[in-house]
Amino acid sequence: MNEAPKLTAQVDRGNVIIVFRLPGEAEALRLYCRRGADADFARLTDDAVSPFIDSRPNLAPGPEPRDYRACYVTADGEETLCSMPVSVVVD
Repeated sequence: MNEAPKLTAQVDRGNVIIVFRLPGEAEALRLYCRRGADADFARLTDDAVSPFIDSRPNLAPGPEPRDYRACYVTADGEETLCSMPVSVVVD
């Protein structure tokens, strides 16, 4: 599988809603997030049902920029190409 996921993200009442499509040959979507002043992406979750809702509170008071990217996970646990990052700001 050489397909990268396509993500959309939007903020709704402080939650980030991430929509994705899971092709039949993928077991799950592995989601990564970079938020606040973090320099690197950190693994957030593996999910097989869209949408994923990130309901974590902000790290500090005020708006928080967040970037998300994802890879598909195959049956043997291998990751595919990662998506382009999508960005939101959580108030």
